[in-house]
Amino acid sequence: MEHTCHDRGMASIPPSTITTPTVLSSQSQVCGGHVGNGAAVFALQRNGVEVISFPTAVLSNHNGYPNVGSLPVNAQDLRAVLRSLGHNGFLGRCDAVLSGYLTETSGPIVVDAVQQIRARGGAGHYLCDPVMGDDGRCYVSDGVVQMIRELVVPAADIITPNLFELAMLTDHPGLAICPGPTSYSGDTAATGAREDGNPMPTCAEVVAAARSLMGSAPMRSARDDAEHHAGTWHMASHTTGQNPFRPRASGATVAGPRAVVVTSVRATDLPEDQIHVMTVTPNSAWVCSTPTLSRHFSGSGDLFAALLLAGLLHGQQENGDTRLSEAVARATQQTWLVLSATASDASESEEPGELALVAHQDLLIVQEGAATRRLAQ
Repeated sequence: MEHTCHDRGMASIPPSTITTPTVLSSQSQVCGGHVGNGAAVFALQRNGVEVISFPTAVLSNHNGYPNVGSLPVNAQDLRAVLRSLGHNGFLGRCDAVLSGYLTETSGPIVVDAVQQIRARGGAGHYLCDPVMGDDGRCYVSDGVVQMIRELVVPAADIITPNLFELAMLTDHPGLAICPGPTSYSGDTAATGAREDGNPMPTCAEVVAAARSLMGSAPMRSARDDAEHHAGTWHMASHTTGQNPFRPRASGATVAGPRAVVVTSVRATDLPEDQIHVMTVTPNSAWVCSTPTLSRHFSGSGDLFAALLLAGLLHGQQENGDTRLSEAVARATQQTWLVLSATASDASESEEPGELALVAHQDLLIVQEGAATRRLAQ
């Protein structure tokens, strides 16, 4: 069989389009199922990203199953792995770090890895999914919450908390419906204690809480800052054009994230039949919306964060807010498509809330503009 190579096509590809970014993904590792690195690594690889998988915990499966086994992960072993990765050149080639579930042991080590990558001349971009709880349930200790607040969040460029986790990070009075770790106990969602009696916050309250994590970010009035258009994302008028991944000097101290992407948002001034993702920067805010699904699937936040990072690494837009908004829109839509497809298969599976990533892997591929078009329909 004769094979023909068309040199003209290859010559027309700019070198930058065949550059493969590398991510250090620091999350829990499950032996079965798709949460933590079990979701993130596959999604990143399907989008042309090399992944260095760094386990912060080793579990048999996610905690939706009746039994969960684990292997011990101690600080000495984690640091030994990190040292070897550094000596062998893996850390120096990292373009970004992604973190999910962290423990009091692994959290400081992951932040050390970010600092090492920056010190070695790597980009050191850091996207943190502060995994702590959901739907009124906190599943980490108070010590982990404090560690994420005081050490991890200030080192991150972008964080992707759900609404409950945002409340845990900020103690913002407008999010009193989402109790912090010390006010929650048991396995049922707690009820709110808002003075106005409304069970949900407003968009302005979510924006204000997100901005409180940004250190020196200007605290503008947020009432009209989060603009919403049904089924699509809309940029507010106060854009900065800054890259969501800020340039950093070696060893630079960071006051907090440049962008907060809040997932699973429900607010009094947003449609009740949709679930929303609100992106907040120091001077702008916008919302992505998708239809609500009847089932919850573990690992959806891990999947979203990975797809968001892939979109940012492959993004072509020079303007930082535009690049971020397009990446969020695509990640929101791709995650919803996978969840929707998984939900349609759920009756055929006895597994408790497992994402069907392999069966629907084609939906993981982030294509330029695809999500935005779908959301605008």
